[in-house]
Amino acid sequence: GEPFGPLERVISLAMCDCFFHGDANYHTNREESKKLGFGDVVVGGRMTMAYAAHILEERFGAVWWTSGRLDMKFTNPVWPNDTVIARGVMTGPLQDEQDEPERRGAFVWLTKPDETIVLIANASVV
Repeated sequence: GEPFGPLERVISLAMCDCFFHGDANYHTNREESKKLGFGDVVVGGRMTMAYAAHILEERFGAVWWTSGRLDMKFTNPVWPNDTVIARGVMTGPLQDEQDEPERRGAFVWLTKPDETIVLIANASVV
């Protein structure tokens, strides 16, 4: 299908702190993260999900916010100072519930530069 994106970002510890409003937890604080056995802060899934949503909004516009659906899986952790790259591809018309208009599907994924996949998602809009 037709590709869309990419969006590339380096995620800093300061960004994590801002995104999670300064709460000291394993998404913002190294000591809290180490208490749980991690070597560093774990970038929160909501933060990486926002990059997937960003390229979906760019591709579909306002219809993403009024009819969008997202079925997502997190596959690998993201750490501070990692670069993530969001990409998508259109997958075509979908047959959904009988009473609903036709949905258009897309597949979205985030990788690190070494192609480690950190998130995969099926998305759709009416």
